[in-house]
Amino acid sequence: NAVASSGLSVSDIEAFDLYSCFPIAVIEAMEALGIDIDDPRPTSLTGGLPFFGGPGNNYSMHGIASAVSSIQSGQYSHVLVGALGGHMSKHAVGVYSRTPASGDWLSSEKAFEDAGNSASLASEFSGSAVVETFTIKMIPEGQWLAVLAINDEGERVIAASLLAQGELYDKFTGGEPIGERVMIEPSGENTHRVVGLV
Repeated sequence: NAVASSGLSVSDIEAFDLYSCFPIAVIEAMEALGIDIDDPRPTSLTGGLPFFGGPGNNYSMHGIASAVSSIQSGQYSHVLVGALGGHMSKHAVGVYSRTPASGDWLSSEKAFEDAGNSASLASEFSGSAVVETFTIKMIPEGQWLAVLAINDEGERVIAASLLAQGELYDKFTGGEPIGERVMIEPSGENTHRVVGLV
C-alpha cells in the first residue's frame, strides 16, 4: 500500500533499507515486494542491523535517516524503508522522495483480510499431527522442544517437551522432522506435549 499510495511502483524505487535482524527478514521483504535476490539495488543503506553500530531497538529510524540523507545528497530520488516487529507479523513501510506524493498523507492500517483462511489453534488435543515447524532451546535441564503442528482437522497445535534420548531426540536434533507425524497429548489446561513419533 505504501508504494501504491506514493504514486510510484517498486521499479521506481532506487534503494531500500529493509529491516535486517536476520537474513530471512530481508528475504521475506524482497519476496513481498517482488524484488529478485540478484537485483542490483541496495537493500540496506546503513549496512544492516548486525553491522551498522547503532541501537537495535531503534534501527528503522536510522534507516529513515540514511534514506533522507541519500535523497538530500542526490544519490537516490526514491527510497523505501521497511520495518517490522513481533514475529515478523507487524510491518511498517515508508517511501521517501524529493517529490511529494499527490494528495494527502495516507496511513494504512490494513487488516489481514487478504491473508486467506488461517488455521485455528486447538486448545484441547490428543493424537497425531504433522510438524510444520519447531525450535529447540537449551535450558539447564536439557533441550526444550517446541513444536507447531497441524492435526487432521486442520487445527494448529502447539506442544512443548523436554527432549529425552531416543527416536524423538534423534529426529529433532539430527534429522528432518518437518512433515513428520508426532504424537501429542494434553499436559495441562491449554498446553500440550510431544510424546513421540508416529
